Amino acid sequence: MASATHGPFIAASQIAGNILDWGKPISQHSPPTTASDSEEDEIRFVIADRHKHYEMIHSMMTQMFSFQEPITRSVGATPEDVTDFFHDLCSASLNSPYSVLAFIGDKCVGMTLNYINTNVKSDESSPGLKFKSDFAEEISNGPYNNLRANRVCSFIEEVERNYGYFIPKCKKLFKLDVIFVHPNFSGRGIGTKLTEKSIQVARENNCDYLMSVASAKGSAHIFHKLGFTCVREVPFLSFHENGQQVFQDLHDGNTSGKLMILKLGSSLGFTCVREVPFLSFHENGHQVFQDLHDGNTSGKLMILKLGSSVSSTNSSFENIA
Repeated sequence: MASATHGPFIAASQIAGNILDWGKPISQHSPPTTASDSEEDEIRFVIADRHKHYEMIHSMMTQMFSFQEPITRSVGATPEDVTDFFHDLCSASLNSPYSVLAFIGDKCVGMTLNYINTNVKSDESSPGLKFKSDFAEEISNGPYNNLRANRVCSFIEEVERNYGYFIPKCKKLFKLDVIFVHPNFSGRGIGTKLTEKSIQVARENNCDYLMSVASAKGSAHIFHKLGFTCVREVPFLSFHENGQQVFQDLHDGNTSGKLMILKLGSSLGFTCVREVPFLSFHENGHQVFQDLHDGNTSGKLMILKLGSSVSSTNSSFENIA
């Protein structure tokens, strides 16, 4: 069985379907919950817990995500086709406390599935812009006994090929595998806030880079907005199986998979806008601060520009009993 490293993918989904209540679909006769029903409810962000949340997350992935995520929908994948794939994806992410869930009331309205890779292999071979003419062999020999799941995995592997080339000297890589927002709560910036929360977790854990594959227009837009760089792009037109294009007419209009990278760095992007040397700070003609034990010579005013979308985000994570 493949872990998430064999086929991570991402989509900020704009989909229709039944609401999932802790992973169980509500009856089709029940009135749907909409954003207006919870307009005054605060979005709470929770670090996902394997024991509490696995069943809910896996159910959301198989019952909703599988039908409407652009590339899985394009190949006609059913929940049965991807249940093992999603099990591996969820398990790999939930083995560590880095995935983020968004709740309004007791409803899970979005999530990012994340993990940290500390075994990053350096790669000096550029993947370049050349693509294989056909991926039938990779799909046939994929990790699952299901061609639809293997088609998705093989495509993601091609997008990620030789990714070490783009993250030199990386010791700690934060992988954002899935971003998902419930369609009834779209348009409220939840996908952006979930990504910001994931960046926060990555920085708190001293990661060097954050990496994700954007296979949907929505996720690519979020990443670009938050400063990610597209380092490799694989057009769907170039991905064939036995001479046939695998992904066609994606419902969101997307035309490629993009490998997106955000360099985190030790400074976290702060800028020094003012510096006051200790030599210039006196009291009654005497220098106040002298011979600091850490060798520092000044005080610095550091600024980090967050953007308008951050101000409305609760910076703390909550626990669910």
